[in-house]
Amino acid sequence: MEEHLISQEALNNLLIALRNSQEKFMYDYDKSADDLWVSMSSDDRLKAFYVICKKIHDGEFNHKGTYRFMLYSIFGFDIDSYALGIECGFMSIHNAICGVDKTADKWSKNFNEMPNEINVLLCDGNNVFTGYKCHIGGFR
Repeated sequence: MEEHLISQEALNNLLIALRNSQEKFMYDYDKSADDLWVSMSSDDRLKAFYVICKKIHDGEFNHKGTYRFMLYSIFGFDIDSYALGIECGFMSIHNAICGVDKTADKWSKNFNEMPNEINVLLCDGNNVFTGYKCHIGGFR
């Protein structure tokens, strides 16, 4: 097997190009969605608003669904909707409704009480387990 190395500068340039490409895609997608909204009749916008709110209510309150459940089961989208839902703010809406933000606040308040080390048990796939003590203080 041949090993290929890439310089830190080349990796940085690739990551910058990827970020720029993603930002351009999101800008174009956002503009296209806004253009679609403006092109719709008032009645069609009202119907779109109605059905979206109805679906959110059904998934969040009747099913108590997860973010993925909302996207895939309630809205009928595929995996390509995941990042778009984050970008447009739907994940924030979902988290606010289901209380994830409150849970995150609770965890962050208790974070300083967490241990500095944890024990990790890894399996090599042949039922051979090895224990490791991992220092996690660097995450604070």
